[in-house]
Amino acid sequence: MGIGSDDGFKLWVNGKFVDRQNVTRSLGVDTNRCPVKLNKVRNLLLLKILQGGPTGWSLRLTDTKRVPLKTCRVWMSER
Repeated sequence: MGIGSDDGFKLWVNGKFVDRQNVTRSLGVDTNRCPVKLNKVRNLLLLKILQGGPTGWSLRLTDTKRVPLKTCRVWMSER
């Protein structure tokens, strides 16, 4: 999984903590790589951006060779 964030982030996948970056930076694609094992049917990803002002993020689901997964459906919710 590739993650980009402006600024830092915390990531959980299926309730398990995966990674945290406490940094100040602008948004970039795949700035961080997080190896995760996904379930075949449904997965819950929680991404918290650590930022005080305007923010942005990107997330790419890829295989181990960084090829984007083609058989995914994504549902997003903001809370």
